Amino acid sequence: MIMVLLIFLLAVDGFWIYKSIASISSMFRTDLSGASLVSALPESSESQESSNLEQPENPVKEPAKETAEDPTNELASEEEIVLVAKEDVEITVDDGGQDRIGGIDDALEKFDWSNSHVPDLQGKALAKDASLENTAKENTAESALPQENENSGQELITDVLDEAKEQEYQNPSSNGPAYPKILISEFQIGGADDSKEEFVELYNAGGDEIDLTGWYLQRKTATANSYSTFISSALFSGKKISADGYFLIARQGYFVSLADIFTENPITDDNVLVLKNPNGDVSDKVGFGKAQDYEFSPAQAPLLGASLGRKMIAGKPHDTDVNSDDFEKTSPTPKAKNMTYVEVLEAEEAVSLPEDAASSKVLLGPDMVSKAENINIAPKKILINEIQIDSKVGSGGTADDWVELYNPNDVEVDLSDWSIQKHSSDEACSISKSYFKKNFEKGAKIPAKGFFLVVNSGANSDLTNMADMTTNWSLSNNNTIYLVSSREKIAGGDDEAIVDKVGFGSGACFPETSLALNPNAGESIERKSLGQDSDDNGQDFVISAQATPKY
Repeated sequence: MIMVLLIFLLAVDGFWIYKSIASISSMFRTDLSGASLVSALPESSESQESSNLEQPENPVKEPAKETAEDPTNELASEEEIVLVAKEDVEITVDDGGQDRIGGIDDALEKFDWSNSHVPDLQGKALAKDASLENTAKENTAESALPQENENSGQELITDVLDEAKEQEYQNPSSNGPAYPKILISEFQIGGADDSKEEFVELYNAGGDEIDLTGWYLQRKTATANSYSTFISSALFSGKKISADGYFLIARQGYFVSLADIFTENPITDDNVLVLKNPNGDVSDKVGFGKAQDYEFSPAQAPLLGASLGRKMIAGKPHDTDVNSDDFEKTSPTPKAKNMTYVEVLEAEEAVSLPEDAASSKVLLGPDMVSKAENINIAPKKILINEIQIDSKVGSGGTADDWVELYNPNDVEVDLSDWSIQKHSSDEACSISKSYFKKNFEKGAKIPAKGFFLVVNSGANSDLTNMADMTTNWSLSNNNTIYLVSSREKIAGGDDEAIVDKVGFGSGACFPETSLALNPNAGESIERKSLGQDSDDNGQDFVISAQATPKY
C-alpha cells in the first residue's frame, strides 16, 4: 500500500508541473491577434535591464481552466484568458511541496524573455488595450539607458524620458501643437587654452518670446549608435528665449555672466547636436567634421579657440538646412551676433609680405601675435564703436563731436597710414561734395582690446584732453563715417580700403546694410555689445542715453 501511495503522489506531482509549463508555453505559441492578454513577467534582474526590458513585479500566473477543447484553437476571448497568481493555485503540499513549487520556478526561468519574444507579445497586446499601452511605454522609458552618457553618476529620470520620446529622430510626432523654429546658431568645443571652454548658443528668429519648457537637446558622438541627452527638458523647464534673441548653454563654471543653463556634458569632435521641441520634432540639427548625421552635408570641423557659427545674412543667422553652407568658422561671440573668424597669420609669414602690405587689409585671427617690426599689419576690422554729434540738450554742445574706435584683436595696430573720412547727407550720394578726410598721424596706434578717440578740435577741454587725435570737422544728422586703411579718398561706398563704416539717419549714404538712428542731443549711438559687428548698422547700433568716450 505504501508503494502504491508513493506512486500516486509522484503522478499527481508530475501532472501539476506538466499543467503549469504547458499552459505558459501555449501562451507564447498561440496566435494572440484579436486577443487581449493580461499577464505579468518575472521580476526584472540586472541582466534583463541591460536588454532595455523592465518586467512587472507579479510572478507568472497559471490559467484557472482550459477554455478550448481543441488544443490548436486560438484563444477565444479576453474573459477566457485570465491568468491567476501562482500563490492562488490550489496545490496540495506535503513535505515535498516546496520542491514541486521550486521545480515550477526553475521551469519558468528557462523561458527566453528576450527582446525577440517580449516586443512581439507587447505589440499585440498594446493594439487591443490602451491602458497596457501606457504601462508599456512607462516601463520601456524607465528601463532605457542612454548609450552615450558622459555625465556619470547623474541618472535623471527626465534624461531617460527624453530618450524614450523618440529612438529615431527621423520619425517626428505628427500630433501636438505647432512650435516655432529655434536655431542652433553657434557652438564652441574648446578654448585655445582650456578644453572645457565650451558653449552652445540658440537663436529665436521669430517676433515672439518662446517658452522652452519641454524642449530638449540631444547629441550623438562619432562612435555612438544612438542619440543621448545633452540638455534635458528638466533644465529647460521655465526658461524662455526672447524674440530675435539668444540663449546660452555652457559648461559648468564658464561664461557665468552670460549662460542661461550650465552642464557637465562635453561637446567633442565629430558630434551631432539636435534640438527638439516638446512634440519630439527636430527644430534644428547640426553635424560637423566626420559626424554620422547632419543636414544635407556636415559643417567643417571647428578649431580650438574658435567657434562654428551661422553666417550672418542681413544681420540674421543664415539657415538653408545645409550645415556645410550655413556654418562657418567664427570668432566666439556667445549670446551675440556671429563674427567671421579670420585665420592666424604667423610672424614668419608677415615678413614675406609684399612692400605694399601696409596699404592692404591683412586678415588676422584673434590669437595672432606679430613681431614683424617693419611691416604695418592690420586686422580685418578695427571698429567704429561709438559716435556723438551734440553733447548737450539746448545750446553749447554742438561742437562736442567725436568718434570712438575699438580694436577687438589681441594685438596693437598701427594706424599711421590710415584715414578717417566723413560723408554728409547728399541726395545723389556722390562723394564729389559734402566730403571730409583726416589722415592719422605717423605713429598713431590703437592698443589691443583698446580704444582710439577722434575729437573735434573745437570740443570742450574734457574731450580734447582725452583725445588721441583732433580734427576740424563737424558731425551732424544723416552722416556716414568711414574708417579707411589708406590715406586716399575713397572712390565710393564700396571701396575695398574701407575697414568699417556707419551711416546714421534716413538721409545717410552708403550704410552697412541698413541705417542706424540719428542720436539726439546729449546722447550717442553705440554698438549693442562691445566688438559686435554683423555688417548691419541698423542691427549693430542703438541709442545710448549716456555717452561713454574711451570706455
